[in-house]
Amino acid sequence: MIFLPHFLYYTVPTFYLFGLLIMHNAAQHNYVISLTTEQKRRKHITEEFGKQNIPFEFFDAITPDIIEETAKKFNITLDRSPKAKLSDGEIGCALSHIVYGI
Repeated sequence: MIFLPHFLYYTVPTFYLFGLLIMHNAAQHNYVISLTTEQKRRKHITEEFGKQNIPFEFFDAITPDIIEETAKKFNITLDRSPKAKLSDGEIGCALSHIVYGI
């Protein structure tokens, strides 16, 4: 996270998306990892970012059906033992960030 001097917080355009305060800096590029099946959510994000003229790019989330294939491609060993705590959805989420580097 980048910390700005207090007075700069008021000059950075902000808006709320899904209850989260979004601060936009024109120099930053915005990435949205999203399931391809969530078209309603993608439409909403497109509309909200569009209202603020915020550039962004969608990346397709890694889904449970391609976890093994993706992990192998990136030489990642998954713990599939009974003691493993992450669900397939959580693993897919983590892999999405690793694969896209975001």
